[in-house]
Amino acid sequence: MSYRVRWIVADQTWHDSFKTRALADSFRSELLSLARQGEPFDVATGQPISRLRTEAPTQRWYDHACAYADMKWPHAAGKSRQGIAESLATVTPALLATSKSRPATASLRAVLYGWSFNARRRAEGPPPDELVRVERWIARNTRPVADLADPTVLRPALDSLTVLLDGRPAAASTVSRKRAIFYNAVEYAVELGHLSANPITSIKWRAPKLSEAVNPRVVINHRQARDLLAAVRQLPSGDRLAAFFGVMY
Repeated sequence: MSYRVRWIVADQTWHDSFKTRALADSFRSELLSLARQGEPFDVATGQPISRLRTEAPTQRWYDHACAYADMKWPHAAGKSRQGIAESLATVTPALLATSKSRPATASLRAVLYGWSFNARRRAEGPPPDELVRVERWIARNTRPVADLADPTVLRPALDSLTVLLDGRPAAASTVSRKRAIFYNAVEYAVELGHLSANPITSIKWRAPKLSEAVNPRVVINHRQARDLLAAVRQLPSGDRLAAFFGVMY
C-alpha cells in the first residue's frame, strides 16, 4: 500500500507516492510550509526551487552508457567498438523503467546499435528521422544508474546478456564478453560517483549452462560416416586414418 500526495503548480496537477502515511504527511507539510513562505515552484517539475537546488541530478543509464561509449571510443579498435555497441545495445532494453508506448524491438536495436553507442555517428548529428522519436523515448525511460544497486534490477540486466536477438541462447564466450563490458560500464559509473560500489561484484549470478545439441545440417549421418571410413581405409595408412576420423565422428 502507498500514500499519494497531490498538489497543483501553474494549473497542472503533480503527485508523489510514499510507502508510509507519516512520510506522505511530512512531505505535504513541507509543501504547505514552503508555499506559505512564498517559495517559488518550478513549473516544469512541480518541485519547490529550493528542493531542486539541494537534490543531485539523477544520471540515467542511457546517458551514462553513451558517455561510456564516448570514453572508450578513441582508444578502442574497430572490433572492440562493435563489441561495446553490441553489449550496451543488448543490456539497455533490460534497463527500461516502463513498457508503456515502447517502440518495436527492431527500432530499439537500430537506434542503440547503429547510433546511440556509435560515438562517430552521434557526433555527426541526430539519428535518422524515423528513429528520432525512438531515441527520445529511450532517453526518457531508462532507469537511473543508481537502480543497479537493486538486485531485482541488476539480475534481469545480466540475464539479458545470455540471449541472442532471435531468442536463442548465446554462447558462453559471448556472454562472458558482454558481461565484461557491462561490468566495465558499471565500474565507470562508480568512478563518476553515480554508484558507491560496483554491485555486480556482490551479486551471485552465473550464466545458465547451455546444452549442446548436434545440428544435423552440418554433421554427417551414419551412412555417410560408414562410407567415409570405408573409403579412407583404401588409402595408405588407411587403418590409422579410419581410426582418426572415427574418433572425430
